Amino acid sequence: MLLLAKRIKEYRLAAWMSQREMAKKSGVGLATISHLEQGVNLNITLNNFISL
Repeated sequence: MLLLAKRIKEYRLAAWMSQREMAKKSGVGLATISHLEQGVNLNITLNNFISL
């Protein structure tokens, strides 16, 4: 899961997108994205994963 979280952050940064922009475009909460990228909470629903 840590590798997945790292890859999501890498893809977001490669797209020149902030976490806030990613949250708006994906419909996933800003806190969810932040916690995932920081490794604070690695539990992510399948729907959120697909949206990201």
